[in-house]
Amino acid sequence: MHVPSEVVGEVGKSVALPCTFTHPHKMYDKALTAIWRVREPFNGSVVFKCVTQSSSDLCRVTVGLKNRYKLLGNPRQNNLSLQIENLNWNDTNRYFCRVEFSGDVHDKYESRLGIHLRLVGEKM
Repeated sequence: MHVPSEVVGEVGKSVALPCTFTHPHKMYDKALTAIWRVREPFNGSVVFKCVTQSSSDLCRVTVGLKNRYKLLGNPRQNNLSLQIENLNWNDTNRYFCRVEFSGDVHDKYESRLGIHLRLVGEKM
């Protein structure tokens, strides 16, 4: 998993959290799940989750809190980058991306250190 250690966003605007990955399955065409968590890896609250069933399928969102989270990347192209809209001070946190391969493979990869989202702007 390839993520920056910190991303800075501005309150009221949107921000992109970059996340890319490499894996040995070049022609993987079974179900693939993209997950974003907050606070801690593996056990943190899920704020975004989408599943793509095949290589021609779009990633269907199954968890997307408050409709503020949007997948920017394409999991089939090893990109799980996430956009968060309308940032507020409560979004300051550590974010962790994860990809899960189903079928014969059952591989799971998650960023262990995560991305610290730091916000700037006027405090109300």
